[in-house]
Amino acid sequence: MGVITLMYAIPPDKMRLIRRDHELLERVFGNEPAGPEWQFDSWDFDKHWEEVAGIMAECGHRGASRRINRQNFWDADAHEVWSVTPAAVRSIAAALAKADYKKIRARAEAIEITDYWGQKIPVAYLDGLVDEIRRVAEFTRQAAERGDFLLFLNE
Repeated sequence: MGVITLMYAIPPDKMRLIRRDHELLERVFGNEPAGPEWQFDSWDFDKHWEEVAGIMAECGHRGASRRINRQNFWDADAHEVWSVTPAAVRSIAAALAKADYKKIRARAEAIEITDYWGQKIPVAYLDGLVDEIRRVAEFTRQAAERGDFLLFLNE
């Protein structure tokens, strides 16, 4: 399992400010004091983002995985950051709304999906990783309804 990955839902007006001034990322990430207008919905994948994205890609949702995983990578000083446009968020949410999680789980086990380092993911971990995809589906659905961007941080 790799680095810690966090996902944030960012309104377009705040994303415009962030793109112009990367130092504002410190407010988003909680490294600088900020008011409630800089607190956003977020999800912490801990160290298993690569595995979640890999299962999505290999188990029927390659397009959603491609759109959400480092498509718009940008240099933000000391941070490894990428963003997902509201249009792509809507597309991801629509694709994952149709997902059959039992089939995803079965396929992940059948093809012996691997982790970040190419090691087979133990079957005991697959249920938790598939649950993470369900959470991504719900998170993107809510972000899509609001018209938000997604912003990812690898720490």
